[in-house]
Amino acid sequence: MGQGRKQEFNEKEALYGMMRVFWKKGYDGTSYDDLVEGTGVSRAGLYKCFGDKRSAFMRCLDYYVNTVVRDFTAPMRELNAGLQEIRDYFSSIMNAMTKKDAYGCLAVNSVGEKITDENKDIRDKIYGMHKLLKVSFVHALKNAQKNGELAKGLNIEAKAHHLLGTAVGAATMIRGGINKEWIKNFITLSTERLTE
Repeated sequence: MGQGRKQEFNEKEALYGMMRVFWKKGYDGTSYDDLVEGTGVSRAGLYKCFGDKRSAFMRCLDYYVNTVVRDFTAPMRELNAGLQEIRDYFSSIMNAMTKKDAYGCLAVNSVGEKITDENKDIRDKIYGMHKLLKVSFVHALKNAQKNGELAKGLNIEAKAHHLLGTAVGAATMIRGGINKEWIKNFITLSTERLTE
């Protein structure tokens, strides 16, 4: 019995390429031809590896949360993370939005998509990203409180929710093409009030 034909493309590179397409165009605005063009992989090759557009999108969301978001937020989960790591995280957002291909956040952008409204599993993945962000904020805030950077009576959960709202709001503003100076002011105001 003969062996199956060897896959002629790098799966991770193809996944990254598809993620960039969905990130730029959104789920509804992306066709399978766009995915083919964005990866340089044949339609048959992509379909065999990733399935239909919905399945490919699910894989891309997983990849985005487990690599891009996890890496981006990792410093806030370090053992000795504190307020500086939170400030650095928001500085990274402001730096990212100056780039030509600043599309906001793939997961946040997906909230307004019809596919998200109709699929609980996709909503759950987006919630997973929000939960990861919240956990990261809580960890750094608790350390800051323990080290005397924050008042003992400060409600850490509420502060983490506020920071999560700032992160999601900033991503939405970036995607919406809002004036970058306005976004910067919005983020700066939140980070300047970290100790309140």
